[in-house]
This record gives sequence, C-alpha cells and structure tokens, in this order.
Amino acid sequence: MIIKYFVELKINSILYKFMVDKISQIRRSHNMRQIKNKNSKLELIVRKHLHNLGYRYTLHKKQIPGKPDLYLRKYNLAVFINGCFWHHHGCGYYRLPKSNIKFWQEKLDKNKKRDLKIKGELSKKK
Repeated sequence: MIIKYFVELKINSILYKFMVDKISQIRRSHNMRQIKNKNSKLELIVRKHLHNLGYRYTLHKKQIPGKPDLYLRKYNLAVFINGCFWHHHGCGYYRLPKSNIKFWQEKLDKNKKRDLKIKGELSKKK
C-alpha cells in the first residue's frame, strides 16, 4: 500500500503543490519508462490472432497517416489499437483522473482531436 502525501509551499504569493509518495523519484521514473506505446499486451494478442488467421501485416507503417499499429497492405487497411484512457472513445472503462483535471482534460482532448484528424486523412486516401 502506498500512502500519498501532499505538500503545499507558498513562495512569493505563488502556491506550489507537491505530491510525495513512498516511491523514490528514480523508481517512479523507472515505472513510467515501462509504459509502452508499441508492442503492448493487447497489440501482441491482436497480432497473434490475425497471424493465426492467415493475415499478414506491417507494423507501425510511417508512410500511413497516424502510423497505425498494423497495416494490412493487401486490404489497404490500417488498424489502430487504442486504449480506453488515452483515446476516451465513450466506453464504460474511461474515467478522468481526479487530480490535475485541467491538464488531463486538455491532453485527452488533443488526443481525441488528433484521432479525428487522422481518421479524416485516412478516409480521403481511399
């Protein structure tokens, strides 16, 4: 169990808030580096399933808008494996974090706008 503490420090009328937890900065940095954007567990499961069905694909094709996780050239099909949190597509698994709400709302809204832009670019290329 990790007990989190919040420290507030006021310097020159500016209020700074710090979160202090039981994990060192080095360990926290290590944990954050372990979060992957390629070859996630879900992506590996989808790839294995498609391969077993006989589909062949290219990984992370840079020439395709959005750099899809999988690209099936034979079918001109780009496959994006999006997480519920980062792309908040309206399923029941998404929830906005309770801390630093403004930051997360802006970040996730940018992700959603980028997804729509990429979807538009891909539909034009058909």
